[in-house]
Amino acid sequence: RDVDIRAGRIRLQHLKGGLAPDWTAMATPCIKALTLWLAVRDKYVAQPPQQPFVFPSASPGPCYPCRGKGRITLPKTKRKKPEPGAAAITDKQCHHCDGTGMRWGISRHEVGNIIGVILKKAGVPEGRRHPHVLRHSLVTHLLDAGIPPAAVQERVGHKDVGTTFG
Repeated sequence: RDVDIRAGRIRLQHLKGGLAPDWTAMATPCIKALTLWLAVRDKYVAQPPQQPFVFPSASPGPCYPCRGKGRITLPKTKRKKPEPGAAAITDKQCHHCDGTGMRWGISRHEVGNIIGVILKKAGVPEGRRHPHVLRHSLVTHLLDAGIPPAAVQERVGHKDVGTTFG
C-alpha cells in the first residue's frame, strides 16, 4: 500500500517512527528493479496474502517495536502535546505490524546483513559496512550534483540543514 509503481512513487517508513508525510518519487532504475523483483518475489519468500510486503522477511517473528503485543505505549518523552480538549495519546495500534504482533516484513537486522555482504564484496572497509553509509552516500551525491541543500535536507528528513552537511 506504500508503493505505487504506475505513478513511480513510494511512501517511506522511517526507522525512528512512522511514515514520511508525503509520497517520494522513485528514479527510473528503481522502478525497473522493483518491478522485476515483484514479478519473482513470491517464488523466494512466503508471506501472508493480507499483508503483501515488498521485502518480506526470510524469518518472520514477533514484531520488534511492540514486542508481539500489537500495541505501542508511547513514553512520556515522545508524547506529542494534545490539541486543546483532547487526551494525550499513550497507547496505540502498532503501525509496524498493523496490530497483529507479527513481523512479516524484512527486519533492519536482515537489511544490515544483506548490505554488509554487498559492501564487503565491493571492498568497503569493515567499519563502513552498514546501511546508514548508503544514506551518507546519497546525501554526498545529491550535493555534488548541485541539488540545493534545502532540497537535500527535506529529502532525507533532517530538521536542521547543518545536519545535512555534518
